[in-house]
Amino acid sequence: MIDLGSLIFLGSYRKKFSEYFGRLIILYDPSSTEAYTSSDVRIGVSQFEETVKQLTRIADGLSEYDTSVVVVLSDDLYSELPEETKKSLKNVIDVDMTDKEFLKEVVKSYSGCGLDEKTLDNLVSEVLKFKEGYTLIARLVGESLRIGRCEFYRIERFLRESRGKARLFMVNWINNFLKIKNNEGGSNTQRIEAFSEMLSIREAFKREVKNGEYIMTPYFVNRLAYWSNGLGLSGEEANWLALKHEDLLEGAITEIVKAVNGGQTVGEVNEALRYWREPEKLKIFGNVDNLKNRIRDVMNYLFKKYGEKLKEKFKDVDDKCWKGLILVLGTEWSDYSLGGVLESAKKTNDLAEDVKEAAEYLDGNYCDALKLLVVNRELTPIGSYLLLYPNGIESTEGKEGASKQNKIINSILYSLAKGRASLIKDSLKKLLESERERGELKKEIPIIEWIYHLGISTLSSYAKMNNVKGYDDETLGISTLKSANWGIKAIKGQDRVVPYIKLIGSSEFYKYFLDDWAILLFTAADILTHSDKRLLLELEYYINNLLANIDKLEDWGKAFIAEAMAKILRVKNKKDKCSWLGNIIQVVNKINSFPLKIIAFTYGYYTFTYDNISCNNIGSIVDLGYCKVRLLDPIDGMTDLEKCYNYINSQIDDNQLKKYLKSRYFMSLKDAFEREIDEKLTMIYHGLGRLNLGRSNFDEAERYFFEARKIQEKLKYWPDYITIYNSLVKVRAIRAKDIRELAEAAKEFEKVFNEAIEKGLTNTTGKLSILARTFTFYLVYLSLIDDKERIKEILKTYGSLIDYLPSDLKILVRLLLYKLRVVKDKPNIEEITINSERLFLEPILKVSFGMEIDCNKDCSNLRDRNDNKGITECENICILFQSAIRGDEKAKIEFLNLLSTVTDDEISKELVNKGYRIETITQAVIPETSIDRLVLILYNLVNNDYEKAEVIAEFGELVNNVQIVKKLFGELKDAIEKRDEEGIKFALAKLYYYHG
Repeated sequence: MIDLGSLIFLGSYRKKFSEYFGRLIILYDPSSTEAYTSSDVRIGVSQFEETVKQLTRIADGLSEYDTSVVVVLSDDLYSELPEETKKSLKNVIDVDMTDKEFLKEVVKSYSGCGLDEKTLDNLVSEVLKFKEGYTLIARLVGESLRIGRCEFYRIERFLRESRGKARLFMVNWINNFLKIKNNEGGSNTQRIEAFSEMLSIREAFKREVKNGEYIMTPYFVNRLAYWSNGLGLSGEEANWLALKHEDLLEGAITEIVKAVNGGQTVGEVNEALRYWREPEKLKIFGNVDNLKNRIRDVMNYLFKKYGEKLKEKFKDVDDKCWKGLILVLGTEWSDYSLGGVLESAKKTNDLAEDVKEAAEYLDGNYCDALKLLVVNRELTPIGSYLLLYPNGIESTEGKEGASKQNKIINSILYSLAKGRASLIKDSLKKLLESERERGELKKEIPIIEWIYHLGISTLSSYAKMNNVKGYDDETLGISTLKSANWGIKAIKGQDRVVPYIKLIGSSEFYKYFLDDWAILLFTAADILTHSDKRLLLELEYYINNLLANIDKLEDWGKAFIAEAMAKILRVKNKKDKCSWLGNIIQVVNKINSFPLKIIAFTYGYYTFTYDNISCNNIGSIVDLGYCKVRLLDPIDGMTDLEKCYNYINSQIDDNQLKKYLKSRYFMSLKDAFEREIDEKLTMIYHGLGRLNLGRSNFDEAERYFFEARKIQEKLKYWPDYITIYNSLVKVRAIRAKDIRELAEAAKEFEKVFNEAIEKGLTNTTGKLSILARTFTFYLVYLSLIDDKERIKEILKTYGSLIDYLPSDLKILVRLLLYKLRVVKDKPNIEEITINSERLFLEPILKVSFGMEIDCNKDCSNLRDRNDNKGITECENICILFQSAIRGDEKAKIEFLNLLSTVTDDEISKELVNKGYRIETITQAVIPETSIDRLVLILYNLVNNDYEKAEVIAEFGELVNNVQIVKKLFGELKDAIEKRDEEGIKFALAKLYYYHG
């Protein structure tokens, strides 16, 4: 069915334009340009099949509008279409890409020349002597004719001299296009030197873009050529050098880059490269034979050679351009698309003045500084690195009036910051005041303002770190920290959060006011809650440094650092959780404000109860002033904590509480207070729901999750709402008695997923992580009902969400989806990592999977992970294990005795006594979390090693002290033992719903 808007357009076109422009043709080609020039590009049938079906359905209806549909498919794509779809296609024409007439038309179209048939025949005959890239070569022949004013003798000579070798033709074509030879046939040294440098610079970045996208801006290309040796370029030359081209062309460019940097090149192109080798070789790359991951080399070269030129370009830009650059800088740190950010600004009526001015400026004409970075409203890869890269020219200015420095700085950021400390201070003051006023009127602060905060706090911190004059200012430092606390919330890419904290920390602005540093660390930890464990643990360094100065913090700062510690507690190893909770309690005890005592303790205790472990070193009761919390039973403790909040309602006038609320929320004090209580009650209800689920108290679990969801629905904080809604549906799924009940309960994940999309959980790191989990829950449901069509459809649209899962969950869901036959991509053993405190056991785990390793080398590598314990012990146990697997009985006995000693676990010893294979015992006892055990079970199941999977499931049942998890592992073990595939599927789905 054709939608109304399309019908109106078609009718209007037929009446008003068809007599001038002719019949309208709708062209659909699912293949990218790479598909026509590279043998490596593949397109899956699921990516285009549905579109073809839809086009065939509407084709008949289009005929009355004098409109035709043309679908272009390669042979392999056409062969993959279902027979029913093939039959629905009309007037199918088989076009041979080596067809002479087709290639002649390509040459004619791109040349614009009136060539006679004989000339065309000769040219195309030469094209057909190649073994690949016919269409691309024909196009380049046409373009050469156009550039050469239809003079065909030179291009005909190139074709003949290339002897059917495509790469040689490409080098010859580039030589001609870039005019590296003068009219007498000698070298044009000026052009060769300029292009040698430029092609080398672009080489490092071209893997970051697709064909047809910009590697750098044409303006940047022009400036490089001029800065290099005064060369002026045509617009066509600058644009060609700025873009990424087809694989064959890029392969030829790589050979040129190797040649000019003194590297080894392919023999067939050596003669064509002789002109490029004549000048003195460049010194950009250390090892020119491997040109991957060489961005650092290029950035160092750029800043050292052209740092002063770049500095001048960004120096003294006008205020509008400067504000635009701040927004661009923030956008790059946020990992959003600049075009998308600017479009969102158009839909926002109430923007802070500076942000509005920046967005409007970026939507119009650019200053020269911006033209170096941005083209078509997007940052190029080189533009991105010019802003992000931490090194630049050797500065002799640095701390003005002080001794000279030799350290390397980013000259662009230096120029943008120099002389603008007062401007930044005033801008931050206006921005924060405007947001405070709007927040108190319950107006939402748009994400583009967070992005602007990200840019301005980055620049201010960078300037302070590099001792730029004017930034050693207390007011500016405090404002920068406050700005950073809002800016960090705009970061979408998980891996950029910790580098941003390192940048802010390196400025040492925190020395002015440690409390604002505490809230920034809390916000960073909060953003990374659903991310990779390693990222959260990297923040621990900064938290520990702040703990050393805990007595210098006010109560509200101590509350934030206690909550940041709670985030770290979540990913601590079990043996460290008790001492870490003890540290949180020590911080809480230093807080005098009663309401902040309760607030600070709530998240720490909520997080601690996740693992259902007992501690002997923290006492049985925590005294919070007006109330006490029992610690021996987590359900008792959470119930006590809920009652504590009855005493808080009258504490709104507490001065430290006011500071805490003001720093955390842009809203009135009353609204912020109510929201904080609701947030903490949500935690308590969610914790009680989780604890009751762990004890199989399903009704109580549902009741608490329902209450928590209700609060978040009122607050309209959709990330937590979706997280809790997932928990509610999980209870209903996990309590199912059979697979039919499970599927019926899990059906609600479809509603949760659609709500998550509707509520906008499609931006920022934390939201995308929650959406990713919800997506996998929905996928597992679809696999339970075997809805292959819907699975293909949503994987096509949302499959990339899986990248936002923490690493352990990512590998778990990939294995599960493979086991459930949702995907065909089976993870290999190299992708599996197990989180273990006993790092020295990792090498034997690899051996248990059948991997060949060098024990000395693998054990030595543990030093790189700050594990100095037992390198010798690691080597001994690894060598013993290898001998035992080869059949050495003495080594086997010695290994098992040593393993039992190391794990110090009676259940491990029980497995040894049962006589299981040593590989099986090893895989059962080394993992320390249920998720890791589940990963190993699934890996063995998908590789048909049911014995190992069964023993690991048995071990999971024996060691787990969470009732429901113990029960589920037991059900899985029984199903594996019986080789009951339906039962295995049932137990795996429930275990994933619990852990996901």
